[in-house]
Amino acid sequence: MKRFLVLTFVILSFAALYGQAPVKKVLVEKYTSSFCGNCPRATLDMLALEASNPNLIWVAHHCPWVVRDSMHTTDIDPFYNNYTNSAPKATIDRIKWNNQSSVATGTGSWTQHVGTQTAATADVSVGVSGTYNTTTREISVDVTANFYNSVGMGDRRINLFLVETDVSVPNTTGYNQANYDNNNMSSPLYMQGNPILNYVHKNVTRAVLSDTWGTTNVIPAMPAINTDYTYTYTYSIPSNYNIANTYLVAFVQAYDANDINNHEVLNAERLDISALSQIVPVTSDFTDDAMGQPTVQFTDASTDTPTDWSWDFGDGNTSTAQNPMHVYTAPGTYNVCLTASNAAGTNGASCNPVVVNTLNVEKLLSAAFTVYPNPANNFVIIEYAGNQQIQGYSYHILDVTGKQLVTGELNAQTPVRIETNDYSSGLYLVEIRTQAGTTVSTKKLSIQ
Repeated sequence: MKRFLVLTFVILSFAALYGQAPVKKVLVEKYTSSFCGNCPRATLDMLALEASNPNLIWVAHHCPWVVRDSMHTTDIDPFYNNYTNSAPKATIDRIKWNNQSSVATGTGSWTQHVGTQTAATADVSVGVSGTYNTTTREISVDVTANFYNSVGMGDRRINLFLVETDVSVPNTTGYNQANYDNNNMSSPLYMQGNPILNYVHKNVTRAVLSDTWGTTNVIPAMPAINTDYTYTYTYSIPSNYNIANTYLVAFVQAYDANDINNHEVLNAERLDISALSQIVPVTSDFTDDAMGQPTVQFTDASTDTPTDWSWDFGDGNTSTAQNPMHVYTAPGTYNVCLTASNAAGTNGASCNPVVVNTLNVEKLLSAAFTVYPNPANNFVIIEYAGNQQIQGYSYHILDVTGKQLVTGELNAQTPVRIETNDYSSGLYLVEIRTQAGTTVSTKKLSIQ
């Protein structure tokens, strides 16, 4: 008895350490077809079963029964070929039940088997998360398995389905639903038509995003307890699927290469595409500290997580920095535009005017020009020492009467050397002018 009590305490302590056991979700895979006259009645049975069991997850595999309907995908053919050969049938956690000839069972046993599995304990939790790009419709989905209990050696695999519900294309062959209850006065399907022309198909399996029998080499043969095993799937959802009605079904199953009937689903989870983190196009916006000064700090204020920035400062200069600083070299009003983007693109540019005052530019430029040596003997150098881009500026050396002695173009890269051997000793003026002729800097020059 003492040993039993000690063992019980250890087990309870272990459970407390790792938290509550995962909730068991039951995966039902229903085989159906728009050409199956008994299938709409089976769908009503499944909907009723779902309504009474919140931990039931069911999908509808539109199988190649008689002929393929318009919702059939070859992704599910291996399941149909191995588990059943007719419809309506369903697998309950892919268990082959006693006295059953195949894994798929008829409608009469669904309630019993779902109840059995609902009451079972789950040794593994299944998590689903990821992103959805609203522009490209691409999803990136992480499916994570985490084992709560030790499960021993074995091959266990992660699986992922894409499912769309409420699919309806009225009065179209391949979507029109055969209905053998059309003349059954006790059926909710009485006088609905055979076929039903506006039938709404529930939980249609659109694609198997994992390998057919699950993704291998994610979960080790002996999985550790309380350890995440994750696989990432990417898929571009076709444009004709309604995102609001589309969801993911992830599950972990056992796999036995020697026995197709030994592929039990250990647990499952469902997540709507709309619940994924959405990557949406960026709405560009920015602020600036422009107060008439030529040096302006720009700050990105775009929404929806931009990753790239393209600035146009309105003066021919650009930047790809997120928060650039820019120096204007001429007064005026500049139309500054930012186009910010991410993987989903952009909603366009945001543009604002920036005003730069004449006096502020002149003061900045005046301080940036130097004349040396001063006094000069044989030569003088005129140099621009600022960090702005200057264009169209010129230098002018004048005597005290205002007569221009020499002039030339000035740029930011190359200092100008002027020989002064032929100049008489005395005082001269060096002026820097804009292309429009405005003098922005005047320096006194002494020649000896």
